[in-house]
Amino acid sequence: TEIYTLSLHDALPISGPPVQLVAVRLPATLDRRQIVREDAPNKLVISNDNRWGAPLPDMAQRVLSQDLMLRLPPSQAVLPEEPAPGGTSSIAVEILQFGVVGGSVVLEGSWSVRQGGENGAVQRYSFHLRQPTTDSDYAPQAHAMSALLGSLADSMAQTLRTGPPDSHAQ
Repeated sequence: TEIYTLSLHDALPISGPPVQLVAVRLPATLDRRQIVREDAPNKLVISNDNRWGAPLPDMAQRVLSQDLMLRLPPSQAVLPEEPAPGGTSSIAVEILQFGVVGGSVVLEGSWSVRQGGENGAVQRYSFHLRQPTTDSDYAPQAHAMSALLGSLADSMAQTLRTGPPDSHAQ
C-alpha cells in the first residue's frame, strides 16, 4: 500500500484584511482514504493500494490554508482551528472535481468569501484549473493536485487583495 499527501507551493505574500478558510467540501465520491480516478465518463476506479495520508477534505483545507499563509502576511491568514479576530472574513471552498480526468489533473468548483464576519456580504468565485499529466503513477497525481491547490491559493490571494479579476464573481 502506498500513502500520499498533498504539499505546499511557494509564492510571494500579498497584504489585506484577515481571512480564515473555514471549510473545504468535496463530493462524497472523493471523500475516502483510497485515491479515486475517473476511468471513463460515469466510471470511477478506487485504488486499494494507493491511499491518502488523511481524509482528503481535511488535507485539502490544511494545505490550502498553508498555501494562503505563504501568500498573505502572517497577521492576515488565520488558521482554520484558531479563534478569528473580529472582522475576519471567512472563506468556504466547494470542490466539484479534483483528480485525474482523461490526461489531466483537474480542480474545479467555487469559493466564497463572507466579508468581515457573519453579517458581511458574500462574494462567490468559480475556478476550473487543469494540469496535463502523462504519468499514470499516483505520486505525480498527488504532486499535480498539490500544485493546483497552490494555483487556487494564488488566485484567491490576488482576488482578496484587488477584487475579482473578471466576471467570474457572482
